[in-house]
Amino acid sequence: MKRSEIFKGGSAFVVLIILLEVFSFPLMGFPPLGSLFFPGNSVWENQIDLEAKSIIEESSLTHSVTVYRDQYGIPHIFGKKESDVIFALGYTMAQDRLFMMEMARSITRGNMSSLLGSNMIEVDKYNLAMLKDYYSVKTYQALVKGAQTDPELATILMQLERFCDGVNYFIEHTTLLPLEFQLLEISMQPWTVVDTLCMAKYMAEDLTWSIEDLYHYEFLQKIGIEAYNFFLAHPRPYQIPICPNYGNYSDFTFEHLNYTFSSEGSKGSPASNNEVISMISMEMRLLYKKLSQFPQEQQREELGSILGSNNWVVDGNLTASGRPIICNDMHLGWNLPGIWYQAHVVAPPLNLWGFFLPGVPYPLVGQNSYVSWGFTNTYFDSIDWYYYQEINSTHYVHDGEITPYEYIPYRISTKEGENVEYNIKITKEGPVFSDFLDNSSEYSFSADYAIACQWIAHNVSWELRAFYNYAHAQNRADFDIASTYFWLPSQNHAYADVWGNIAIRPTGKIPIRDTSKLSDPKMGYGQFPFNGSAGEGKWLGWLPFDELPVSLNPEQHYLVSANQIAAGPEYMTAHGNQTYQTYYSNGYRARRINQLLTNATNLTIDSMKHIQLDTYSIKAENFIPILLNEMSNLSNNFEIPFNEQQILQGLSNWDYQMDAASWEPTIFKLWVEILKEEIFLDEFMEWNTIEFIPYISDALVEYVLKNPRLDEWFDNISSATHENRQLTVYQSFNKAISTLQNYFANQPYIDWKWGSLHINKFNHLTGLSGFDYGPVPANGSADTINPSYGNIWQNNEISQAVSLGGASERWICDWGRLNESVSIIPSGQRGVIGSEHFMDQLMLFLAGDYHLNYFTYDNVDNFPPNLVESVLIFSKEAE
Repeated sequence: MKRSEIFKGGSAFVVLIILLEVFSFPLMGFPPLGSLFFPGNSVWENQIDLEAKSIIEESSLTHSVTVYRDQYGIPHIFGKKESDVIFALGYTMAQDRLFMMEMARSITRGNMSSLLGSNMIEVDKYNLAMLKDYYSVKTYQALVKGAQTDPELATILMQLERFCDGVNYFIEHTTLLPLEFQLLEISMQPWTVVDTLCMAKYMAEDLTWSIEDLYHYEFLQKIGIEAYNFFLAHPRPYQIPICPNYGNYSDFTFEHLNYTFSSEGSKGSPASNNEVISMISMEMRLLYKKLSQFPQEQQREELGSILGSNNWVVDGNLTASGRPIICNDMHLGWNLPGIWYQAHVVAPPLNLWGFFLPGVPYPLVGQNSYVSWGFTNTYFDSIDWYYYQEINSTHYVHDGEITPYEYIPYRISTKEGENVEYNIKITKEGPVFSDFLDNSSEYSFSADYAIACQWIAHNVSWELRAFYNYAHAQNRADFDIASTYFWLPSQNHAYADVWGNIAIRPTGKIPIRDTSKLSDPKMGYGQFPFNGSAGEGKWLGWLPFDELPVSLNPEQHYLVSANQIAAGPEYMTAHGNQTYQTYYSNGYRARRINQLLTNATNLTIDSMKHIQLDTYSIKAENFIPILLNEMSNLSNNFEIPFNEQQILQGLSNWDYQMDAASWEPTIFKLWVEILKEEIFLDEFMEWNTIEFIPYISDALVEYVLKNPRLDEWFDNISSATHENRQLTVYQSFNKAISTLQNYFANQPYIDWKWGSLHINKFNHLTGLSGFDYGPVPANGSADTINPSYGNIWQNNEISQAVSLGGASERWICDWGRLNESVSIIPSGQRGVIGSEHFMDQLMLFLAGDYHLNYFTYDNVDNFPPNLVESVLIFSKEAE
């Protein structure tokens, strides 16, 4: 595209003037930017979009490669050798997502100080202490060594190197790096195989790293194990297992939910408050608060339950085509550009399409000519925390023995030219994090205890080998073998193939913990820190792959994964406490998908679109009739105001759609959030844990509402009167209505639109608001299949819920109609500001639309010319 075509019309000139004004002074640590926008300077030289046709001569190729970009800028790469098309993939990925790749590797490898300056030293220390860089390097060393004797590893190493060659060819030959590099005044160092391997640790942190055990310990000390189990023990109510062949929970006795709390004072007995436990609890609380200040922890807290996903597969018995359909939408934070890179790579016999993580040459989710696969997060407990008695700064007690710390040395270089020495202190279980408490007076602590963690990412792991083999699998057996290499992050692998098979397997490494030294086995599930000085909670090994739950071609003809519990009670009984998931969803999305697929027939791609975009609240379907019934019973003895009666009548006719243009979702959402407080606030105030209330699952609230034997919860223990469920339900409703009346300045309730309180926003990676998109009114909620997150009740007042994440991609593949398979991402293919492909797919995404994948166009000659936006040819000088 010519420069004159980029800014068309007077409106673009106005935008440019605004940019010049906004960027004429330093902002957020960035240098003054106004000069970038003057003609002849940097921004004018950036290649916003690509030439219609380009030819690059590259002697390292074995054969020429042709890259067709379709109308969404997605590359379809055709060649004769995999090594050649992977080189081209590296080049095109660098063209589109270079800044994103730089940020991902820099934060993962603890290199942010060199980019942004010395104010990032503590952030780098935190990331280095996670040992992501250390074990990425170790994995590379193991790959190099293994490649000497293992032909497959040799091939993988060669392909990773060729991918890096493609990335680095772009870096070396581009005349100007993308705009973000200029804003930060940074250059781009060559991309390495270690950088690609560290992307596995990047995703592992995003989906499995957790400091919640530290908080759980304090919570346990305050409320006691019985009360803790009531709120967080396993299994939780209303779960439909991912793998249906291990029984179900419809007739299951939830012993931890049958606990009858005493009506005399606090429900549950607090744990021992001896001096040692109190001191450890205080240290963990301080450490939790300290670590929570790091940027990625703040983002995890902000995103909350966003980190989930949906996938499902149906076999040919339920489809119009007579072949399987697989659907996937992974729920992650939204950014511009988005996390996923779509690409189609063809090197016969390989025909591969999928969602790639920038920096990685194999798709994480996708298909070849034989198999297809999708992911959702499993939430196997992948991390444990330990506390130790310290002898001095160099020794600690481990399993009763005085043991020296080991150290991993690093040198952190800053943008200002400083070099900071940093030694990571290592215990037998893993790196020490309690030393971060010494960095400020606010978080200083002098207790003689060290706190460290053990994380599955603290190992050489072979996720890239798994992805290589997924890309080349030809049947279920091949895919199973590939899955044995997939360690972290644990994922539910949905599967469908050309042969008609469907399957699902929660896949990943699960530690087997030694509980023999625990005084209470209930403490051995991994959700509380272990006493490492007493030898508690050692990892003895891994659950064998063959013992992971799995379902293949079930009688129900479909399988559903929406982050719910992995397997039923038969599996749980057989494996004890070693396979418990620390966290899983409250189950509403899974309940709704199962509801839609049960008894479904003649399913098509359009059918699956409707399911992926579904905003029906099965939570409301279960809550509203109960709540209205309680209100009806109350009205026999109490006169409900007329305006409230009108609202209740309207709710009785609601279709349970969380529609941004409707008022019913607003009242329902606020009613339930306040009701949760009205039920539990008195107990949590007595326990001094009110900050935990938002973490109580709505499924637990539903369970309490449906079980009269738990009516004791509705009584306010801090009042002299005895409150019942009807009064509590009404008080929460009345509070919700009066609060909304004030918020909406006494507008009629039909104007209390859900979309005015619930919005979506898509932020640019730089954090510069001028490059963001939104906010836009949002359909859905955290519990609908099409998710949009956020609470509207905080600190006893209404606040607008701004959802910063949800479906990060949508994909539907019908094995009977591959030419009709579709996908979408909520951004665009090119992470280049100003490109027409910067957010063009976001517009489709917000409209509930998709684009075709063109998977069946599997060679240069059959790709329709009318779909080709640009051509890039990598020419081998002599074929």
